[in-house]
Amino acid sequence: MTEQQLFALLDQALPARVFQALAPQGTPEPYLVYALIDGTENNVMTGSVDLARMNYRIDSYARSHQDALAIWKRVCALVNACDGDPLLEGRQDMYEQDTRIHRVSIVLSTWYHEPDEVQP
Repeated sequence: MTEQQLFALLDQALPARVFQALAPQGTPEPYLVYALIDGTENNVMTGSVDLARMNYRIDSYARSHQDALAIWKRVCALVNACDGDPLLEGRQDMYEQDTRIHRVSIVLSTWYHEPDEVQP
């Protein structure tokens, strides 16, 4: 799954309320934020296989825990319907004291295959 595909997937869960890395200051809830937290290329004895495991953190923010959880459940349903068997793991429920909003966070692990370069 590419980052563009992930954005399109998240946008289905919460249209026009998805941001990369950080929501703009003053953004009203609810919204989703995603960020690449790890990307590791795989190699074999003969070299690179142009395959990378990508881990994204996806955070659902809302005024109530119930609303943040409902958005998280929509994201999970969409991810589970994807091809390529992406994996969801590490759910965390948090309350942001300074902003007084609830956050449900999950890590999405997926594989990304870099297309072969076309030789001139």
